[in-house]
Formats: sequence, structure tokens, C-alpha cells
Amino acid sequence: MTGHITTRPYTRTLVVWVGLMAVTILSWYWADTHDLSSLVNSGIILLAFIKVYLVGHYFMELRNAPPLLRVTFTAWCVVICAALITEVFGGDTMAIREEAR
Repeated sequence: MTGHITTRPYTRTLVVWVGLMAVTILSWYWADTHDLSSLVNSGIILLAFIKVYLVGHYFMELRNAPPLLRVTFTAWCVVICAALITEVFGGDTMAIREEAR
């Protein structure tokens, strides 16, 4: 025992937590100060799934999980995020078509 205390895991957790807080504040800023266009909504959805990934990876210990679980989680984040963003843009094109009638 050398008496040396390692703070590295706590430092990583703190950095991730601060990043999550920054992304949350950015999402609030975008939602509050911009009109909620498709681009802004897509950005907010993307930021939300970045947060989902970071929470799963760092706070639910998926970074140490078996590779199949990590890949499945990452694929789920990408597919669901892409589906929601596609729906945001798809919904706007439907509204534009209805207005044109």
C-alpha cells in the first residue's frame, strides 16, 4: 500500500456529468430561443440520444458489458434516433402538402 489515491474514475464520471448538463442546457436554449422548426427539433432529438448513449455507456456500465450488448445498445440508439428524426422531417412534408391543396 502506497497510500496513493487514484481519482481517475471519478474524473471521467465528472467530465461526463458536466457534458450531460451542458447538452441539457443547450437543448433548453434551442427549444426556448428558436422556432421549433424541423432542424431545431432534429437537433434536440440528436442531443437527447447523445445523452441516452452517455448515460448507458458511463452510468449503466455498458462500456464494460459484453460486445453484443454494447453493439445492440448503440444500434438501438442510432436506429431510434434516425427514425424519430425521419418522422420529424416526414411530418413537415405532409403538412406542406396539405397546405398546398
